[in-house]
Amino acid sequence: MSTLSPARRLDLPPADAPRPARRLGELARRWRRAAPAASPALARSRRLRRSGRAVILWALALYALAQPALLAFMDWWHPSLYENSVRDKWRQLRELTVADPDRPLLVMVGSSRTEAAFQAGRLDGLPGPGGRPWLAYNFGVPTAGPLREALYLREMLDAGIRPRLLLVEYLPPLFGRTHPDVTCEEGWTHAEWLSLTQLCRLWPYFAERERKRDDWLTARLAPAHAFRVDLQSPLNGDEDIWPVRHPHDRWGWRLAEERPPQLLATMRQTAWNMYFATLCRFQLGKGPCRAMRDVLALCRRERIPVVLVLTPEGSVFRGWYSPEAREGPRRLLENLRAAYGVPVIDATGWLPDEDFTDGHHVTGEGATAFTGRLLEELRRLPEWSGAEGPQVAAR
Repeated sequence: MSTLSPARRLDLPPADAPRPARRLGELARRWRRAAPAASPALARSRRLRRSGRAVILWALALYALAQPALLAFMDWWHPSLYENSVRDKWRQLRELTVADPDRPLLVMVGSSRTEAAFQAGRLDGLPGPGGRPWLAYNFGVPTAGPLREALYLREMLDAGIRPRLLLVEYLPPLFGRTHPDVTCEEGWTHAEWLSLTQLCRLWPYFAERERKRDDWLTARLAPAHAFRVDLQSPLNGDEDIWPVRHPHDRWGWRLAEERPPQLLATMRQTAWNMYFATLCRFQLGKGPCRAMRDVLALCRRERIPVVLVLTPEGSVFRGWYSPEAREGPRRLLENLRAAYGVPVIDATGWLPDEDFTDGHHVTGEGATAFTGRLLEELRRLPEWSGAEGPQVAAR
């Protein structure tokens, strides 16, 4: 076996090699001598690259873990007034139906007008279908209109809560089209607080669907940004660190509170700011109309008797309606009555102006008067005693 010369073992050209080859061999020797001196710097560079990648991966992992934690924290600590109200209502309704599962259930769904006006406890225990006592509940929630009335009915049926008689508030101002400059239910429906199921169910009624989708995704992927206002307001002293909760009785009626004259004046100004321009520029919206039709169609399929109720308004508030704001919802109401045979109770002009706090939310005395007269109207309907009304019999 032949052996290699030292020059060969070092990958160097032999002594008799041409001059260019010897020059390359000399350069190779110099590189090998310099390599050990440069290796610590090279190793340090490699370590920095590896640690940099690790830092980035850990940061991404911590961010991914922090987002659901922050979302859960916001859900527990600082839900909106609407969220607090609807959660309280669900808790109370479940407690009532679990305690008396065999009693016929009467539920009224609607907005804060319903919440303040309908004293469901006064109907609770009255003789109903087959002589059995009614179990009555007020499911009025602030900022709710036809969109969320449709949502609540579906959620009740999903939970096995089946009304024997459903009263649905018909609120004309919330049947307007969606626009940034007017009050509308879609604008009040914050996608950040919706579950995926709720978003999908409300999706057909939204006019600005892409915006709702983006808001929902932002709340899941970057809740610190989505809830920045909720996080900053208590820290800046703009509101209490714990959000306000309205007190209710066990049947869902919002308890009446004493309000000083200055607060009442502020409430009346707030109502004007919210509704005057809305009613002057009113145009009937497709989403709210579709939602109300879906409520009545679902009640017909499920054989649930339903009654539409227009809640009281003061004379000043009624004077804000433009001709279209008055006639558009009325035409829709007549179409619904003709298509579904649904009874309508129009309580718009039932109460004097002194029975309102702001022109459309009633006082405690107004709630007593409204509930008493509503009970008289309901007792005249076949649905009260359990007979099938036209909207059920037409199925």
